[in-house]
Amino acid sequence: MKGSQLEQWRTVQVFLSPTGVYEVQLRPNDTKAQCSCPSFKMRNSCKHTTFVQTRMAENDGQYAILVPDDVPEEIQARANESAETFRNFILKYARVEVL
Repeated sequence: MKGSQLEQWRTVQVFLSPTGVYEVQLRPNDTKAQCSCPSFKMRNSCKHTTFVQTRMAENDGQYAILVPDDVPEEIQARANESAETFRNFILKYARVEVL
């Protein structure tokens, strides 16, 4: 099923840094993360992916996405339709972290 929806990287966290805005992505059922920041591109690791992976380790391998309680369940359910709709959901509703 190479290239299927289940294997696509999905943005799970947006970070605001002095040098820019970066996105950390995960594949479903995987703990390996990737980031859009220059540090990750150079070293395959960065403070953003470390942040996400640490939170995952504390939560039995799951990354908890923090969204306001008033976001309707229908909108949350539709976010899982594709990697693009999930990213748009994260950008609109999820808490942005600052490191």
